[in-house]
Amino acid sequence: MMEDAFPEYADSTELGNKGRRIVEGHIHDSFKWLFREIGKDDLGIDGLVEVIGSDRRARGRVFAVQIKCGDSFFKEQVDGGYVYRGSMEHLNYWLEYSLPVVLILCNSSTRECYWIEINPSSVNVHKKGWSVVVPKHRTLTVEYKYELEWVSRKPQTSDIIAATLYRFLYEKFPGISIAPVLATPHDFCYFDEMARINDGEIILVKFLYKPVEGFTSVDISKVVEGGKMCANACGWAGDEKYQILIVFVAHSVENLKINKDVKKELEKHSHINFVRAIYLPDVIPTLGEIDNEGQHVNVY
Repeated sequence: MMEDAFPEYADSTELGNKGRRIVEGHIHDSFKWLFREIGKDDLGIDGLVEVIGSDRRARGRVFAVQIKCGDSFFKEQVDGGYVYRGSMEHLNYWLEYSLPVVLILCNSSTRECYWIEINPSSVNVHKKGWSVVVPKHRTLTVEYKYELEWVSRKPQTSDIIAATLYRFLYEKFPGISIAPVLATPHDFCYFDEMARINDGEIILVKFLYKPVEGFTSVDISKVVEGGKMCANACGWAGDEKYQILIVFVAHSVENLKINKDVKKELEKHSHINFVRAIYLPDVIPTLGEIDNEGQHVNVY
């Protein structure tokens, strides 16, 4: 019989399981919160943490965690932190996830854990891949319980953009009338707002948000198909004409650049207009328009 003709429990699997056990122990024992492992079909999230209040009541505050366990994750260091590097597909997945995502680095020997919330402000995007610095002082201990609880209370960036879009449109377009929720057709779908300007044609408004990457012609094609789907669902096809307004949203002017392929795709569709806006996460988050020269539009 061959010595290696048996199932193997790989070191990487052992480390992954150990990391989850260590993190679960900290969450349960130190925080008195709940940890729910996501075992099957793990696409980049290892578990969900539900916050339990000091009165031992759960109020639906949850955040997601991705756990990285092993010495290899502590090899690259900078002043005050450990450097984690990842793939763009995971970054996009985490930034688009419906819950806040916390990355946890776990030392399998000391059982110490270090964490950081993954958001557009915390990561650094490079030509190939991305990185984030996980602070050495931010440990998975009671000392940082309030900070972690605050993470669970945060809405996702896309939700904030959706909430600020209404004000942005009213400031940008004099005479605009945006349909309230109860006045939109029952089958209205895909788009964020339905509006008219000075009793003109219906305008379907869609914001496209790319946290770290540029926009593509595929994004435009999806909006076009979304317009057809919405028109058919609402019974407008062939009767009611409509326009589409795309609001491109990013965190920097660089990411708001419209490349040749996108311009070419936009030129195919005369019923599509667009504006570009930077998301400004101030005390009161806002969208700030960017003109064709890449300058902020301060006055309308």
